[in-house]
Parts: sequence; C-alpha cells; structure tokens
Amino acid sequence: MINFKANYLSTAQVQRRMPNNKVQDYKVAFVEFKPTNSKDLYAIKDVSRSWDDGETFAKNIFDDIQEDYYRASSGSPKYQYYGITRQKTDFQTPLPDEILALAQIKKISDTRNELVYLQVDPTQNMFAQEALFKGIGTAVLDSIKTLFKGKEIILQPVESAINFYKSNKFLNLDFSKKLIWRP
Repeated sequence: MINFKANYLSTAQVQRRMPNNKVQDYKVAFVEFKPTNSKDLYAIKDVSRSWDDGETFAKNIFDDIQEDYYRASSGSPKYQYYGITRQKTDFQTPLPDEILALAQIKKISDTRNELVYLQVDPTQNMFAQEALFKGIGTAVLDSIKTLFKGKEIILQPVESAINFYKSNKFLNLDFSKKLIWRP
C-alpha cells in the first residue's frame, strides 16, 4: 500500500523481470522532488554520484536543483523535478537506492512544457543487459503526460534516444531538432 505524502504524485507501472525471466507488472511511484527540500536535494546528489559514468543527465539535474535550492530564498525555482521510485512509503525522505529515473521540466508557457532531462538508472535502462526492470522511461513520460494533461511537451533528444521518444508518440517539431508531444 502506498502512503500519500508530500512528494507522492501517482502510481506508475513498469515491468519487473522475474527469476524465470518472465516479466510481471510492478507498481512504482511517480514523485516530485522539491528544490526547497534538503532531503530531496541530497537524494538527487546521491543518485547523480551513483549513476556517474562521466557527464550524465543526473549530474545536470543535480546541478540545477542545487542552483534552485540556493535561489529559493530570493525567488521561485526555474525547474520542476520528478522521478520514478520503488519506494512505497515515507516519500518525505527519498531513498536514493530506490530511485529508478529522474526528469526535469521547464515551463515554457501555459500550454507548453519542455522536458529538459530524463535519465533512467544506467543499470536499468534499455541498453542494460541485466536490467531487473523494463519500461521505466515510458512510465516517466506517461506520468508527465498525465500530470501536464492538455499541455504540449517538447524536448531535444540525444541521438540514441530519438527512437525511444518517437515510439512514445513524440513527433518532429517543424524546422527544428526538437520533438513534440501533443495531447
């Protein structure tokens, strides 16, 4: 049972590989990380360190949430931060080892947001041979689409992720390297 706490937004679903190599639906939580909360900041810091294999989106997300954390006293944050976690309770204290994905959103207008970064745990992403979970990135996108219902989402994907976003119904944005999802 999932307890509803400050950062919990909704349940999401991924697939978990069982010992017999079959997959089974597995419920995870879609959460918001608040840039004003030091526990959220430190959880993302720990995630960025554990996912570090050079320059990663998790590191960029940490840099931005840290900047927003220090900006909080003098203004509003520039971004919103989200994640998928296996954690089932106590969302006010995120457990870095349970976080499966991080995402960063920037509001562009009342009808459009930009997905600035999305990173799945490198041991669980679509390129990982021994991944225990599947469908994490899609669960993040579906959760964001639901959260921002009726709003477009744009992004500029890295080359290796273009097919992933297109399979999740993102289309080419005219005269741009960006992709767009329209409700």
